[in-house]
Amino acid sequence: MVILGVRYLHGCPEEPFLPIYLLVGGCFGMLKMFTIIWRHLRERKNAQSFDVLDGEYQSDFITNRSTQFTDTVLSLFLLSWFIYGNYLTWKIFMPSFSSQLYTPENWCEKSLYMFCVVQICICYAIIVVFLFSTLCLLCARHICCFADKQTLISPSNNCGR
Repeated sequence: MVILGVRYLHGCPEEPFLPIYLLVGGCFGMLKMFTIIWRHLRERKNAQSFDVLDGEYQSDFITNRSTQFTDTVLSLFLLSWFIYGNYLTWKIFMPSFSSQLYTPENWCEKSLYMFCVVQICICYAIIVVFLFSTLCLLCARHICCFADKQTLISPSNNCGR
């Protein structure tokens, strides 16, 4: 995202904030990934050291709280930035991909625009797969719990026969 945002910084006069959306989203996405990796490495290091003093417990608590706060703020920012990117992308749906003589400001670089569309569609596909998987798991849990209640009520019940 960062590379395309920098490469085509002036490649979409119809919506000049589209490359900025990619640039900022890519930078903050990388920052989010770095914080996740840093947290996992720190947890791994803490799991290996068993001699922890009371003062370190306090500093770990403060560090965990600040890490959670940072993680929450980054997640909320990335969510709002994703919504803003949706607005920017769909507002100029399928722009002209070449500069026209009579409207030189109404075009957008094709690879820049198509990357934004594909990136947004992939995010929506991941959300749909996650929601569908969650729904399937909830249905399976409901069915299993219902089956367990039926066997508790009448263990000799042979499926209604």
